Amino acid sequence: MLSPTFKPKKTIIFLGLKMKKHIKCNDNYLINHLKENGSLNPMLKTEDYKLNCEDNDYIVGRKLGSGGFNKVYELKDIYNNVIKDKVIRITSKANDRFNNDHFNDEINGLFLQCYIAKICNNVCKVHEFGYLEEFGTDKFGRRKSFYSVYAVLEKLSIPDLDTLRFKMFKKMSKEKRKEYNFRELIRQSLTALKCMNTNDFIHSDIKLSNIGVGLDGYARLFDFGFAKYMPYQSEISNLYGTPFFMDPHFIKNSRIHIKSDIYSFGIILQEIYLKKKKYFRQYFYNKVY
Repeated sequence: MLSPTFKPKKTIIFLGLKMKKHIKCNDNYLINHLKENGSLNPMLKTEDYKLNCEDNDYIVGRKLGSGGFNKVYELKDIYNNVIKDKVIRITSKANDRFNNDHFNDEINGLFLQCYIAKICNNVCKVHEFGYLEEFGTDKFGRRKSFYSVYAVLEKLSIPDLDTLRFKMFKKMSKEKRKEYNFRELIRQSLTALKCMNTNDFIHSDIKLSNIGVGLDGYARLFDFGFAKYMPYQSEISNLYGTPFFMDPHFIKNSRIHIKSDIYSFGIILQEIYLKKKKYFRQYFYNKVY
């Protein structure tokens, strides 16, 4: 559930339209909901989850890429200068922000990513996130608001390790390939995962396409849509992920443990060092259920 009330902040200009921002970083209703559904530690106070988000006016620039419901754009300041270390991700718009499961999942995942990036290194930083509100008319000509989920994220030099390993490497010279040490990138990713597990969080969707490379050359873990608070000895059900990377214990018993992320990393190592994907991955890959 999402808060039925919003306090509009500054604006973002997107496709020539001025859109209101509704920042969700420190929304008490959202934090309490995440505590109630088990995504956050219910024993901590709401104040313990307060985030230091930015709140700036921006102009959305050219499209850099897309995937699923999201599109990524370059970001500009109010003087039309490109901000080199940030991008903005925007979902497809909808006219219902409350009863939209995709929107809910996006907001929940962004909060967890923003919070975990505050306590763990090698996690892609979320500078601010929330809703964009655009005013328009419906098919009957009545004034209506349309909404999108947005997130201002740190810019990555490599969008994900899957693209790097199986697409970009084919076009690189041997000298260029030496710039990317997969052993070190995996070590950095494991450092982020260890920090998460130490703080009783499971990522639950570890795969090459959810690990990128920052502008500083270090690994960045992202996409926390399935992340969950999980004390070390506990197990939970009704969690989701990408089947090929999922712990067989979950597939067999519908139960997942905090160690399940380690199994997913084993699949990542197999893909990197065998230099190929399993023949059945073409069917399973990105089939999330």
